[in-house]
Amino acid sequence: DIKEAQGDSVDVEIIKKEGWVHGFYADIPITKCDSCVVFNNEECRADLPNGFVYNDKGLPAKNLKNFFIKIKGKEIYNDFVQTFSSPDATWANAWEYYYELYKAMYLSCASKGPKVGGDHAQETIDIAIPFFVDALK
Repeated sequence: DIKEAQGDSVDVEIIKKEGWVHGFYADIPITKCDSCVVFNNEECRADLPNGFVYNDKGLPAKNLKNFFIKIKGKEIYNDFVQTFSSPDATWANAWEYYYELYKAMYLSCASKGPKVGGDHAQETIDIAIPFFVDALK
């Protein structure tokens, strides 16, 4: 599929697997992870029907930007963008913004208890290895 990302065209292939859950590559039976967090309840889907989408620079796409502003305010979003737009941006000087946004997202639209596992390690390897070999040529 071709997807527009701030005026640039990029090739995107999405592989959807029926019945696969978080941690699908783990060689364990599917179990519920009571301490894991997932951001896909109704509140998240209402504000972010396409999920958490970032552009090629790692900055939030429009729907995610609007969600961040809604839950945390324009000031922290502007600080976030300014930090990440800087040529010397690093995780060390930006983690606090991610942490604040994560906390706000958690309170707004997260739940615990996604399913994990599924014993799809070999199939994941069979998909991932050729992709990386081709991409890194």
